[in-house]
Amino acid sequence: VDFLGRPAILGIARDVTEQKRAEEAIREREQQIRSLSDNLPNGMIYQLIVEPDRTRRFIHVSAGVEAIHEVTAEDVLRNSSVLYSQIPDDDRSGLIEAEERALTSMSPFSRETRIRTPSGNERWVLLRSAPRLLPDGCVLWDGVELDVTLAKRADEELKAAYEQLAASQEELRGQFEALQDGQEQLLESEDKYRTLVEHTDDGVFVAQGGNLIFVNEALANRVGYLASELVGHPLVHVIAPEDRELVLSRHVQRLLGETLPDDYEFSLLHKDGVTRSRVRIRVGTGRFHGRPAVIGTLHDVTEERKRQAALAESEARFRSFTEQSLDTIMLFDRNLRHIYVNPMAGKISGIPADRFIGKTHAELGFPEDLAKMGEEALLWVFSTGRINRIEFFLPSTGVWIDWMLVPVTGPDGTVTEVVTSARDITDRKKSEEALRESEEKYRDLVQNANSIILKWDTSGKITFFNEYAQRFFGYTEDEILGKPVVGTIVPATESGSGRDLQRMIGEIIKNPSDYLHNENENITRDGRRVWIRWENRPLFDKNKKFIGQLCIGSDNTERKIAETALAESEELHRKMISAIPDIIVRTDLDGTITFANDNAVKLSGCKSPVEIIGTSVLSFFAPECRALAEENTRLMFERPLGPKEYVFVTKDKTRVTLEVNGDVLRTHEGVPYGMIYICRDISERKRDAEALRQSEELYRSLVTTSPDGIAMIDGNGILTYASPRALEMFGLSDPDEATGTHVTDWIAEPDRGMAMQCFRELMERPVLSSNIYRMVKKDGSCMDVEMHSATLHDQKGSVRGIISILRDITERQKAEEALRESEESYRRIIENMQDVFYRTDKNGILTMLSTYGVRLMGYDSADEVIGKLPASAFYADPAERDAFVVILQEKGVVSGYPLTLRDRNGKHHAATASSRIIYDKSGTMAGVEGILHDVTRMRDVENALRQANHQIMLMTSITRHDINNQLHALEGWLELSRASVDDSDRMLDLIAREQKIASIIGQQIDFTTFFDGMGIKAPVWQDAEAVIRKSALALPFNTVELDIGVHGTEIFADPLLEKVFYNLLDNALRYGGEKMTSIRVFSQNDGDSLILFVEDDGVGINKDERQQLFTRGYGENTGLGLFLVREILSITGLTISESGSSGSGARFGIRVPAGKFRIAGS
Repeated sequence: VDFLGRPAILGIARDVTEQKRAEEAIREREQQIRSLSDNLPNGMIYQLIVEPDRTRRFIHVSAGVEAIHEVTAEDVLRNSSVLYSQIPDDDRSGLIEAEERALTSMSPFSRETRIRTPSGNERWVLLRSAPRLLPDGCVLWDGVELDVTLAKRADEELKAAYEQLAASQEELRGQFEALQDGQEQLLESEDKYRTLVEHTDDGVFVAQGGNLIFVNEALANRVGYLASELVGHPLVHVIAPEDRELVLSRHVQRLLGETLPDDYEFSLLHKDGVTRSRVRIRVGTGRFHGRPAVIGTLHDVTEERKRQAALAESEARFRSFTEQSLDTIMLFDRNLRHIYVNPMAGKISGIPADRFIGKTHAELGFPEDLAKMGEEALLWVFSTGRINRIEFFLPSTGVWIDWMLVPVTGPDGTVTEVVTSARDITDRKKSEEALRESEEKYRDLVQNANSIILKWDTSGKITFFNEYAQRFFGYTEDEILGKPVVGTIVPATESGSGRDLQRMIGEIIKNPSDYLHNENENITRDGRRVWIRWENRPLFDKNKKFIGQLCIGSDNTERKIAETALAESEELHRKMISAIPDIIVRTDLDGTITFANDNAVKLSGCKSPVEIIGTSVLSFFAPECRALAEENTRLMFERPLGPKEYVFVTKDKTRVTLEVNGDVLRTHEGVPYGMIYICRDISERKRDAEALRQSEELYRSLVTTSPDGIAMIDGNGILTYASPRALEMFGLSDPDEATGTHVTDWIAEPDRGMAMQCFRELMERPVLSSNIYRMVKKDGSCMDVEMHSATLHDQKGSVRGIISILRDITERQKAEEALRESEESYRRIIENMQDVFYRTDKNGILTMLSTYGVRLMGYDSADEVIGKLPASAFYADPAERDAFVVILQEKGVVSGYPLTLRDRNGKHHAATASSRIIYDKSGTMAGVEGILHDVTRMRDVENALRQANHQIMLMTSITRHDINNQLHALEGWLELSRASVDDSDRMLDLIAREQKIASIIGQQIDFTTFFDGMGIKAPVWQDAEAVIRKSALALPFNTVELDIGVHGTEIFADPLLEKVFYNLLDNALRYGGEKMTSIRVFSQNDGDSLILFVEDDGVGINKDERQQLFTRGYGENTGLGLFLVREILSITGLTISESGSSGSGARFGIRVPAGKFRIAGS
C-alpha cells in the first residue's frame, strides 16, 4: 500500500487458537469415551438409535458386551436383535413397555432384567439410559448396562436363610401354645385384682384380730410408711389420737353385727407425728385366707375440706370488702336480676339497697333507655364470657357512672353470674369538659395563624403541624404527623452551603437553648427549596426534662434568592475569567493593554501580568500580520468581523497561530472606551488536521486489505458502503449491488427481528455491539457471520449511522457444535454411570470426577474436589493404595482390583478398581484414569447372610439346651407327684413347683419371639426418640418420670431396636427399687462415636455383676434379656455396657460408631 507517500506492506493477523482448541478437545473427548467404555467393570456402554417406526439399531457398544452377553460388539452393531433375543419372553414385553413410556415422556430409563447367553447362563443386568431427540426425528439413547447377577444371587440366598429361621421359630411357638393356655386363665384373675389394688389412689387394707395383714402402697405412702412396716400392727397405729376412740368403737360394733353407716370420716396421723390427712372410710366384713376379716378403703378428703374452708373464708372477705367499698358492687343472675348489692348502691342511685334484690333495672324504675343499655351490656357478658365496660349519665342523681361488668364462670366454663362495679366519675367528666374547651381555644388560635407553627419531639418526629404549615409545605396532617422533620420538610444537607442539617437537628435536641433563633433551608413536598426564619422555644415536662421543640417560622425565600443570585453572579464572572482556556486581553482605544488573564501571560512567555500591561497589543503580532491587524481593528469599530487568524511571536521568539475574535467596549450610552480580544491557540488544531488526513489514508488502506468485511449503514438501515472483502463474502462483484439495499435484505428471516432490535438499541444508546447472525449470500446460500458494530457520529456528536465488521465464522460454528455434541455425549455417559469415573494429573490431583463419585464421597458439587484434592485422600488404607499404585505402574492397566474408600465423613466403601495410566503426546505419564465400582451393598448382603446363619445356630442352641433342662426337671417332679397322690399338702407344693417350671419354659419360648424378624428385614434408619416413646407405651411407669433427650437423633440398626429399649426400660422398672423416681435417656459424643445412655436413679447394679450382665443365662427369668439386647445391637456394629454406681442407679451406654448415626440438620 501507499502510506504517507511511501510504499509499505499492510498485514492483518487473525487468532485461530480457539478453533484449534476445539478440534483438540473433540479428539480428547473421543479418546476419553473409548477409555471409559473399555474400562467399565462388569458392564458396558452403548448408544442405541430408535427410528420413528421403532426400529432399533446400535451405533456404539463397548468391549464389555462380550463378557456379559458372550457376543462381540461387531455382532451387535450388525444386528441389534442379538441382544434383545437373549431377554426371556416374559421379561422382554415389560422391558419394551418401559422403554416406550420413557420415549413418550423423554425421561431417563432404568430397569433390571434377565438374559440367557448362548452358553445357557442366566444373568441379571441393570439398564440405565437417557434419551435425546435428534434433528432427523430419531431418538438416541446414551446408556450403561451393568451385570448385577452376584447381588441378585446373594439376595436370594439371604431370603432362603431368613425363611428357614422363621420356620424354626414357628415350630417352637407351636410346642408352647398348649402349655401356655392353661397358665393364662390361672393368672388372669390374680392380675386383675393386683392391678386394681396397686393402681387405685384410695388406701386399701385388710385387718384380722385388730392387726393389719395387708396394706396397699397408696395407704402406706399417705402416712409415710412402707407397706411392710404397717403389716402386723393395729390400725389405730396410724389414726390421729383424737379419733381413735371413735374408730375403735365402730370397729367393735361392726364385729358384733350392729348396723352402722357405710362410711364416716376421721383423721390419719403421718409417721412424722404432726401431719394429718382427713379420710372417709368405707368398710365391710368378709373372709381372707379362710378367716373372718375387716376389709376397708380410705378416701382422702383433705383437699375437699380445705376447699370448703377456703370458700367460706373467701365469701366472708368478699362481703367485708364490698360493704366498705366506695364503689357500687352488684351481682346479677342469668335473668338479669340483682342477687346482691352493697350499701353504696342506694347512695349513688337514690333507691334503698334492699329494694334491688330480685329485680331488674326496668322493674326498679330506671329510665327506659338506661334499662335497655344495662340489659344489653349484661347479656353481652353472659354470651361472650368477656369483661365489658360502659359510661352513662344517671339523671335521677345527676352523676356520671363508670360501670365495669365481669363474668363469673362455673366448673363447666359457662357464665353463671355477672359481678359489676359502678364508680362516680362526675368530677372527672367536668375536668375533661373544661380541658376540651381550653384546647379548642388554643387550637383555633394556632390553626388560623398566618405563620408556620409546628412541634417535634426528642426523636425529631413531628407531633403538631398547623393548617398554614400544611398549605405551605403541601402535606396533610395525617401524612406528616409522626414523620421525622429531616427527610420531609428539612433536607439532610443544604443545597448551596452543604451544611449538615441532620446534625443541626441533633444539636438542637442536645442544646435547645442555643437555637432560639436560626435560619435554614427547607423543602416542600413537591421538592421546592425554601428558606425559613425560625423562632424556637424548647418544651419541658413537669420534671424540667426536655420533651420537644415549638417552632414558629416565616418564609425568607425571596430575600435569600436575591442575595444568592448576586453572590453567584460575582463568583461566576470571576471564575469564568480564570477558568476559560482561551486568552483574554483588554486594551484602551490606543491599543495599550490594560488587562491580561493568566493564559495570556503564560503564552507570551512572561512571568507576571505586570510585564504585559502597558504595552501595545500590536507588539505581539508577527511583522507580516501587523498591517492586517491594524486594518481589521479599524473595521471592528464599524461592524463585527468574526474570528481571524494571526501569527503571534512570544518573548522567546516562538511563533504561535492564534484565532482572534475582537470587539469594541462601549458605555451604556454607546460611547467606545476600549477593546477586548479573545484569542485561541489553534496550533494543535492545525497539526490535528494534518494527522486526520494521514489517518484517513491509512483507513482506506486498512479497509481495502482487511480479511474481514466492513460495511456502513445510515440511520435508516440503508447500506452506504461495503468493502471489497464484504462484497467477496456475499458473492458480489459490483459495489452497486450492495449500496442502497436495506441491511435486513442480507439477514436470514429468523434473525431479522433480532437484528432490527439491536439496530434500534444501538442508534438510541451508542455502545459497542457484538452479535452472530445467519446471513444470506447472493446465490441464496447461508453463512454464520459474527458482526461487531459501533455508531458513527457527525461533527455535532449526533449519531448518523453504524459501521460494522463482518467475519464469516461458519467453519468455527461447525467445530464448536461438534465439540458441544461430543461433550454432551460424554456428560450423559458419565452422569448415567452408577460407578465412580475419575481422572488425575501426574501429581495425583483429581481433574475429573463423575456425579456418582461426588455423591459417594460425601460432596455436594464436583467443584469442591476437582483441582483441589488428591485421589489419595479417599483411600482408607495408605498401604493398600501404595500396593495398588505399584501394580498399576508395573502393568500400566489394572482391572477389578479390590480397594476400600473413605468419604469426607469417614465412612468406608468397598470398591473394585479398573484403571490405566494415561500419557501425553511425548509418551510422558500425564495422569491416571479409571472406574471404581461400589460393591459395598454386596459386602453388606454377605455380612447379613453370615449374621442370619449365626442367629439360626444361636437360637437352635438356646432353645434346645435350656428347654430340655427344664423338661427333665419337670419329668422328675411329675414322678414325685405320682407318688404323692394321697398327700394333699405335698401334692399342692409339687404342683406349685411344676407350674414354676412351666412358667420358665413359657418365658424361654416367649423370648424366642424376641428374635421374630431379627436379621430378616434389612437394618434401617430409625428415629431414636420415636422408638423409645413407642416402647415405653407398653410399660407401667406409674409415678416414675421418663425424660427423653435425644431429639433429632437417628440410628442405623435392626428393626428390633424397639425391643432393645423396651428391655432396658423394663429392667429399670422391675429392679430399680421403690425409691426410683426417674429414668433418663440422653446422648453425648465420644470422638467419632455417639453414646446413648439409659440411666435411672434406682438402687443400681453391683460392680461384681457388670461383667456377667450380658452373658446368656445370667439373671432372673430366662437370663436372655440383656444377652439378646447385645445380639440385636451387634447386627450393625453397636455395642452396650453398664457404668452406673451401686446405690445411685444403673447406667447403660449404647456406643454407636461413626456412620451409624446422624443428627437432624447436620
